[in-house]
Amino acid sequence: MNTPLTSLLLSAPIPEAIKKKRVLLIDSSHTKRDLRAEVLRKLGIDVDSAADIAEARSWWKPALYDLVLINMEKEP
Repeated sequence: MNTPLTSLLLSAPIPEAIKKKRVLLIDSSHTKRDLRAEVLRKLGIDVDSAADIAEARSWWKPALYDLVLINMEKEP
């Protein structure tokens, strides 16, 4: 029986080093943005989210984020 990778990631103990990470998540889809932010927070990561680049600029400060995630998917 194979355990899905997502189950392993969410159930495994989170190392202290990961808990201090900070991510800026940019996604125009409110539903996907909230879901992704929730998963990252469950992993112990601080998340700021923005709907577009203009909103992301208001969050941006140099050296504040360890990772910036941008959804580049075209909306229909």
